[in-house]
Amino acid sequence: EEVESDCCFANYINGKTACKKEKLCKNSVCAINKKCCWKKKKWSTDCAILARTSCDVCKITVMPTTTPTVLPTNLPTEEPTVLPTNVNYTNPFNPAMIPEGWTGGFSESNPDFAYPDVDLTSLEVFTNMANIDKLTRMQRVRHPEFSWQMVPGVPSTRVFTTFAKYISRLGYDDEGRVWSIICPQQGFGSAIGNLNFEVTVTGNRGWTDEPNRSTGVELSVTGQLWFNAKNKEDGNALFRLLMRFVKNLPDLPFSKSDAIQVSTNTPGDVNQQLFTVRDGMDPAYNAPFFKTHWNDGAYANVHLQAQIGAIIPRPGQSLIATRFNSLFIALLNFGSGNMLGFGNILSWNIWFDAPEIVDQKEWQNHAEKWRDS
Repeated sequence: EEVESDCCFANYINGKTACKKEKLCKNSVCAINKKCCWKKKKWSTDCAILARTSCDVCKITVMPTTTPTVLPTNLPTEEPTVLPTNVNYTNPFNPAMIPEGWTGGFSESNPDFAYPDVDLTSLEVFTNMANIDKLTRMQRVRHPEFSWQMVPGVPSTRVFTTFAKYISRLGYDDEGRVWSIICPQQGFGSAIGNLNFEVTVTGNRGWTDEPNRSTGVELSVTGQLWFNAKNKEDGNALFRLLMRFVKNLPDLPFSKSDAIQVSTNTPGDVNQQLFTVRDGMDPAYNAPFFKTHWNDGAYANVHLQAQIGAIIPRPGQSLIATRFNSLFIALLNFGSGNMLGFGNILSWNIWFDAPEIVDQKEWQNHAEKWRDS
């Protein structure tokens, strides 16, 4: 006879304690994360999600009482097998109004640029603001969909979140050579202020092909984080008092100019700072339906992965700032589900709107607005 364990996760989120009392689930969780079993430890979200994973494998065979129950010793480490789904992951080529002026041809100017093994090493890497005068066309990003595993190696802990719409853009000329990429930001508001996170593009190169809705790009990025405190009377009084003591200390991340910078690299290669941007959705996992946007009229879709590295210290940075930044990142990871955990892999699926003509002055203003945000 098969008996399925109670769903610990459901009990936990309903405010019950059955999750901790159900021994089989608890032992499975503790085998993965010993911190969940510390004495008097209250289960946080990450422990609860591990419990949900345990419930999925907590089927036991009822044996005579003289035979000890065998506990599961390991949880799935691979992404789940693709299940039957109504989600269409291929580009359906939604109808779109394409502005005149496209000539194309850059993607075919070098045979090394072709799929499946796009090689862009012959192209120079440019910074975002260096070639705005060459931009004639663009595709805006309406849905920058980010994803990562809260507990690396445990697929069921995968997190999905959408960054701010219409900050990101892909800028290129009439032939399809990419000259500039603006990446997204995200803000988290609270009673004491706003936490800001930006994916800052430090270099890019590549091509896009409008008619075929295809893109081959490489870019390098740095993560930046800073905190804007609420100094108004509607903010937290105790925090306002604390800010009076620390706001004049040098190097603390209370503005973008002093933002914490986090390095990134190609997954598995700390020496490779350029990431590949390729067509389609990230094949490493199955995105849920509500994180796909063909039904919203998306024109094209690309994906990339970045591995989170170490905090980059600024020249002459004080010891106080170094320690504060480490604490700041730890608190962010606690609140965001380990988004910037060292070694974690951050993936994003990028959904483009249809091409538009670039107004170079408007592009310049847009880029400077978000660079100085």
